[in-house]
Amino acid sequence: GHDPEAIWKHYGYVESLESHGSMPGTLEFIPTKEWLTQKLKVPVTDLVVEEKKSDGGLGGISGARYFNCHATYAGSELHPTLGLPTELFVKVRQPMQPLDEFLPEMVAGSLSKNIVTDVLPIARTFWGG
Repeated sequence: GHDPEAIWKHYGYVESLESHGSMPGTLEFIPTKEWLTQKLKVPVTDLVVEEKKSDGGLGGISGARYFNCHATYAGSELHPTLGLPTELFVKVRQPMQPLDEFLPEMVAGSLSKNIVTDVLPIARTFWGG
C-alpha cells in the first residue's frame, strides 16, 4: 500500500493548523486571499469566493467542496495578473474523505508540468494541500 501523508509531504503540501487557521480538509475552510497568496507564491490583493453547492456525489461531484474564485493580483499596470488566471476553480477535500482523495489529480498535474506540448488539453493545476 501507500502512505497518503508521506505522498503529500513528498509533494510539499502538508500545512500547520496553528499557522493558518482553518485548513483544507476541515468543514470551516473557505479560500482566502492570504491562503491563495501562500499557495501561488504571488500577492493576491482581493479574492471573491462563491461556493458551488455539491449535489451529494451525484453527477460527478465527489462530496468535496468547490469554490469559484475571482482573484486580483498585485501586478504592475503592464502585467496586472502576473500571468495567472483571474478565474480559479478551487476543490477542497472534506474531513470524511481520505487523505489520498486527490492524489491521482495531484500526481497527474505534477507530471503534466514536464510534458512539452501545447496540444494536450490539460488545465493548469495549482496544489494547496
